[in-house]
Amino acid sequence: MGDLTSILKTAQNSEYDYVNLFVVLFGTLASAGGFILYGIQGTVGSGNQFDVIILGVAFFLLTLFGWLMIYIIGGSLTKSEASWPQSAFATVLPMVVLNFGTLVSNIQLSAFRLPSRMYASAAMTGEPASVRDIVNLILAPGGENIALLGLGSVISVVVYEKTGNAPLAMVAGAFPAGVFFSYIHGLTSLGFKAVAFSIMFVSALYLYGADLGVYLPLKRYIPITFGFFYGVHRSINTSNAGGLVEFYTTILSAPEPLLYVGQAIVILDSIMYLLAGYYVAVKLFQGLTIGAKITDEVVG
Repeated sequence: MGDLTSILKTAQNSEYDYVNLFVVLFGTLASAGGFILYGIQGTVGSGNQFDVIILGVAFFLLTLFGWLMIYIIGGSLTKSEASWPQSAFATVLPMVVLNFGTLVSNIQLSAFRLPSRMYASAAMTGEPASVRDIVNLILAPGGENIALLGLGSVISVVVYEKTGNAPLAMVAGAFPAGVFFSYIHGLTSLGFKAVAFSIMFVSALYLYGADLGVYLPLKRYIPITFGFFYGVHRSINTSNAGGLVEFYTTILSAPEPLLYVGQAIVILDSIMYLLAGYYVAVKLFQGLTIGAKITDEVVG
């Protein structure tokens, strides 16, 4: 698929990206808004009403911050060069691959298991699994990726304008994004920090590098979209939560108003899976057609 991103610059043929606009941006903002209302109505399971409100406000502002940073430098979070089926496939691919173990034999990615002493843990103490899952699997991947990649994009563009050195600009933007990501999870082991840094660093490296025209290993085989790396982040958290099936069934039992957020997520994700399935079907049909033509030529 190649590079289909528009983080640092908006290509002329860019169109609204289904995953970026609806699944990531709308899903994150709606979830943050749901948490604010959940805290305001005073029915939180832990009694930490104020903490829950702060959590929702923080993720809402982080998401808007990252979105604004990307917009200021001339890039776009809501648009990309990917078609809706391409965008959906790029996001679903890591979600299915990294959660394949949970689908077939309940194997979780234990190497990425989240620590118990996170900054948001105080707000989530005593909350049901459905509430925690919306934080870890929707708010965290969306808000953190948008905010950190937005911050890194500004640094990358500034360095590129000052030096004209694309590889340096790519690394300059990706490094702080990786560092911040490794430390926002609270008290963690050095190993966890290293893994967390690597995930965000590589994500930013590929997104910025693609827009700057830098040669990237595996570029021909990895769909370089914002959704792909969002899917990697979300799929790791999903595996820790028990897998895709467990996640969807759990969030549909969330208390109101988060129940409505859970329902919206299921609907948006269902459309995403259908679009990804359509993309795979088209590619398979094209492959079979080409194969049939080659066979006819050989036989003929």
